Amino acid sequence: MKEVMSAVWMQGLDLSYLREQSMGEPLMREVIREFCQKVLTEDPPQGEAMLTAFKPRGYSECIVLVGGEDRRTRKPIAVTRCMCPLYDTNRQKWIELQPMSVARLGHGVVAAEGFLFVMGGTDENKTVLDTGEKYDPDSNSWSPIPPMLQPRQNFGVVEVDGLIYVLGGEAEDIALTTVEVFDPHFSSWKIQTSMTMIRKDK
Repeated sequence: MKEVMSAVWMQGLDLSYLREQSMGEPLMREVIREFCQKVLTEDPPQGEAMLTAFKPRGYSECIVLVGGEDRRTRKPIAVTRCMCPLYDTNRQKWIELQPMSVARLGHGVVAAEGFLFVMGGTDENKTVLDTGEKYDPDSNSWSPIPPMLQPRQNFGVVEVDGLIYVLGGEAEDIALTTVEVFDPHFSSWKIQTSMTMIRKDK
């Protein structure tokens, strides 16, 4: 039972469920008294403390917002935020993460291999970008990735079997049918067969 409980993320357990179980079968009373008393008596973690507590379990339950447009200035932003709703509605708060190195709008974002990848879009000068960067949730930091083979914005992006595909979009005023793929292991881009028709996200 100790081995089982060591693998349980205590802060994610529903408190009313724990209290209900503690009044039931004797073994469960003993287990909860030994392993869960801290969770039952202390206030649940919030903000950064909650994110730190959640880290060992990974970020699969988190919603992440990256970049976009500032509502007041209408300019691209580099802000990165996450929210981990989990099981408790009281924890639905946005947590500020390290911002991107470049403010982007109309960019692509995808999770792959335990990282968050961002590429393309436009900057505050309305230049269409080919650059990209990778977010590491363990260190809360961004690092650059090699540029795409073609600058693009408003394109599709998807991860398939660990590879990142970017499709279509537009470069300046030219709509695209081109497709390229990024391999995170070799940190390289390759051109793929183009689509048969133009597709963009606007």
